Parts: sequence; structure tokens; C-alpha cells
Amino acid sequence: MPRTRGKAPSDKSPGAIASSGRMVSPAKADPTKRFKATGETWQELAWTFYDTIGEFRYAVNWVGNIMSKANLYVADAATGLPTTNAKAKEIGDALYGGPEFQAEMLRLLGIQFTVPGDCWMVWEKAKAAKPARWYIVPPSSVQFTGANVIINGKPKGQEDKDVILIRLWQPHPARPNKADSPTRPVLPILSELDGLTRRVAADIDSRLAGAGVLLLPSEIDFAAAQTNDETAGAAGTAASGDTSDDSADSFLQELMDQMMTAIGDRESASAVVPIVLQAKGEYLQYIKHITMSTPFDAQTLKLREEAIRRLGLGLDMPPEILTGTADMNHWSSWGVEEAAIKAHAEPKLAIITESVTEGYLAPALAEVGLDPLQFLIKADTSKMRLRPNRSKEAFELWQAGLLTTDALLRENGFDPEDKAQAGDTKDWLLRKIVGGSPAPQTVNWAIRELGFPELPEMPDTIRETESIKGPENTDTSTAEHPVRELPAVDTGKAEAAAARAEVIVFRALERAGNRLRNKRANIRQDVPAASTYQHSDYTSDDIDALLDGAWDCVVEFNLPVPAATFTRWLDNYTRTLLEQKRTHNAGVLHDYVVAELLLHESQRRD
Repeated sequence: MPRTRGKAPSDKSPGAIASSGRMVSPAKADPTKRFKATGETWQELAWTFYDTIGEFRYAVNWVGNIMSKANLYVADAATGLPTTNAKAKEIGDALYGGPEFQAEMLRLLGIQFTVPGDCWMVWEKAKAAKPARWYIVPPSSVQFTGANVIINGKPKGQEDKDVILIRLWQPHPARPNKADSPTRPVLPILSELDGLTRRVAADIDSRLAGAGVLLLPSEIDFAAAQTNDETAGAAGTAASGDTSDDSADSFLQELMDQMMTAIGDRESASAVVPIVLQAKGEYLQYIKHITMSTPFDAQTLKLREEAIRRLGLGLDMPPEILTGTADMNHWSSWGVEEAAIKAHAEPKLAIITESVTEGYLAPALAEVGLDPLQFLIKADTSKMRLRPNRSKEAFELWQAGLLTTDALLRENGFDPEDKAQAGDTKDWLLRKIVGGSPAPQTVNWAIRELGFPELPEMPDTIRETESIKGPENTDTSTAEHPVRELPAVDTGKAEAAAARAEVIVFRALERAGNRLRNKRANIRQDVPAASTYQHSDYTSDDIDALLDGAWDCVVEFNLPVPAATFTRWLDNYTRTLLEQKRTHNAGVLHDYVVAELLLHESQRRD
């Protein structure tokens, strides 16, 4: 699918480059020296397998696609944080034509680093109606000759800085001047997989391996109607066992015609009517079908599966990407993705960012008078990570005051700029105040504390309405507000009841967690049993079964209320946790039990 083209790539030259991501300026090359194409034989073989083996191509493209999710930015070398220098940011954004093209650049570099381990990043100066452009080519596509460079068979770089090339490669540990890639050691496996595929294709196309040989005695003939005396005489001779070579040839030709008619025309009667042969019974036993298949054919499928497994183990990627993740839960799949990023994608990104820092950013900064040592290009991989849904935990931590609002927005998939502004908060506060009935002094104090002292004055037309007119409504104090005295509750009994509630609820959550583990195989084993419900999939219909028998022990405790009443309180609290998958909080349970005791005592006295 073609990419949507954004703004044209920058016409600004990347500058002179000399780095580990090596730059070559054709105009400055030695005119007496000729250079061959920089590719090696094994790299060409790797590209051949990329074009012919689908599993290998999928793995290579997977690496490129995951690397394309990274974001490049210019950072201050001292802190590693995004720079605030406008010129440095502008130069960084111009790399490969802009941020909208950099994702494609990283995808192509991921492919090149996986297959040949070596490539050239090319910048061509704008000419006539052609804008400046960036592109990436494999090493075999670049050849130097004197002051010129030939790219994809076309001469380039007649003038200084018309064409600038930056070489990026993954050095071989033993031969740093040579490129290395994860494909190089798996070339024998790819050859094996290619050979097995060719063998299967040959089995399909071969008449000998597919259909074998049919042996028929010459004494057998078709039971066909005869059209003339000569034909009848010949048929009679064949049936009697005295056949000639002409009769045998006629028989074989007739057999082939009927078989080909059935294959070529599926609507023909020959496709459904069996072929009828007639001969003496003693000759029928000599009909034989010889096949050319070998025991190796039955092993082809297993051999290919084993080759694919070895290929997955040999490439720089988790083997589950090729072998499949059908038997993994979402936590395990996330672990595979995380391992792929940390162990495989980030090392490649480190080589790329270091190379383009030296090969592109440093000379471009020097041209505008900035110190190249103060800036570097880095890769942000946060968008590459598919983390589990932590929105519920984030909201609970935010409610407890342990998480910032920006972190809460991030865990729910929103950007910091989506945060409510002052005007939005003010409107929300007014709606909350209108919907409630707090004392006026409380309202005014809360508004001042939130930084909104300026609230619109209540219109006189509303103040003078009959519903609020009168001396009793002009006083905003709370002195005459009715107050209901709550009954006193024995503190010791309340604390004891809350402590017993904590023990019983914890036991109920443990029982529920153990039941979930017994019924579901994909439960995380590193999570405590009492918290398992937060990491498991179940419906509200399952809660009754999870809490079955959880409250049988309530009658064994000395409680200030009947056991049935206490059971109802604990069941309501625990069901709320299971339905909403909220974290159990001992403080919340304590306050809930004390509040229920107060209400129970009040109702009992009334």
C-alpha cells in the first residue's frame, strides 16, 4: 500500500559526513580508483530467500514494522531529554524528509539490518522539476567509479554534494569492517526450507510421483460398441487373447482419451461414468498400479516445520513470532512483545541513531554554528510497547493521591493535552455544586481553595423569588440547620467487628482466587490468591459460585449484630470488589463496617 505523501523532503544538504554510519561524497573520491559494488555473495543469497520464502519474509517485515513504531527526536547530550533548541529540532525533523517519512525509513532500515546487515542512505539534491529526495538501497546497489557513483545502475554525483551517501551497517564481531546480520547464520536453514518446498512442488508437478505407472495386460480391451466390421474383427481378436501391436496401441490411446476427457471437461459423462474394461478373468489379476513415492515424502511436512522452528530460533526475534502464540495468554504475549523490543529492536535502533547522529546531525549542526557534541538523535520506543490494561489500577492510585493526573491520562490512552483546562474544571465544579446540597459556607470555602474566587453573583430576580424570600433565607449561617444526633457506638466493639470483617473478607477473596485458578489455566501464578480476581476473566454470573460458602464461618465470631446482618454487609462489600475488580482496601472496609454499625444502632433505637 503506497504511503500518503506529506511535505516534500528538505532541500538542505546533510553536509559532509565521516562516521561509523560512514558517508562517501563521490566528488571527493580518488579518480584513479575504482570501487566494485559493496555487496557480498551471501547478502545476495539472503535477498533471494527474502523473495522466495514467505516465512522468512514475514519475519523480516515483522522486525521492520515494529521498528517503524519508534519516534526519533533530537536530545541534549547532557540530559538525554528532548532539546528545546529550535535549530537543532528543525535539523532533526528534516532527516529523511520529515517525521512523517521517518517511520518508513526505520521500517526499511529494520529490513536491511535483518537481511544484509548493511545499507546506504542516499540524499539527492533537487534538480529541475525533481525535488530533493532520500531513499535507502542495499549495498549491492551502490558502485563507485572515480568521481561518480552508480546507484541502481544510474550514474550520480557529477557535482560536489549532488549526492551524499551515509553507510549504516551492523559490524561483524570478528571483522568490524564487514557487515553482519541474523540472516547469515540461518542461510543453511533457509536453503533446507527452500529445498523442501521445491521437493513438494516437484511432487505435485511430476506425473511419475503423482500418478505412478498403470500396468495393463495387452489382452484387455474396452467394452465399446463397434461401428464397422473391421473394428469388430479386431475387438474379437483382442477378446480372444490374440492381439497385435496395433490393437494394444489402439487400446492405450482409447484409455488416455477417456482419462483426459474426464479431466478437461467435468460436465462430460466420462467424468462420472467408470471406464469399462473386458477380458478373461485370468488376465484381470495382472492389472497393477506402481507409485513412485518414497518414505521421505511422508516426512516432508515435519521437516519443514522443524526448519521453520530453527529459523525462528536463529533470527533476532522471539521464536514465538514464527511458531505462533495460540497457546499463550495476553500476559505471555505481552512478554514476548516486550522481549522483542528490549533484546532485538532497541539494539538496532541504537546503531541507527548513533550512525545518523554522526553521519547527518553532527555536520548539519556544524554548518549552522552549533556544537555537534551537545546534541544527539535518540529513539523513543514507548509507543512500541503494548502494555496490559492498567486503567483501573491507575484510577484507584489517582483516587488515593499516589498518581499524577498526567499518568492517569496516559494509562487510559489519552495525551496530556486532553487534560481539562481551568474553564472546564470550573464548569464541572459548578455542576457538582448545583447537583448537591452543601452548606453555603462550605461551597464558598471550596471555591476559594480551588482558585476560583470569582463566581457570578446570583441574579436579583432569583434572589427575590418567593421560594427563597423571607428573613429565614437571608442568613447563610449553619447555626439553625437541623442536626441529627447519631447514637454512640462502643468503640471497642466497632474496632473488633472491623477486624473480624477484614479476616473474613480476605479469606473469601482467597477462596474465590483458588477457584478461579482451578477452572482457568491462564491465571498468573505470581499473583496472590486474594488478588487473582483482578487478573482473571469471569462474568457477574460466576460471582455466586466464587462466594459459595464464604460466609459460613461468620456464626463462629462474637459480633455486636446478628450473623445474618453482618453477612449481608460483607457480601455487599465483596461483591462490589468482584464486580468492579477493585482492590480490597482494609481502611475502606473498616469505615464501611463502622458506618453500618452506626446506621444499625440508629434504626434499632428508632
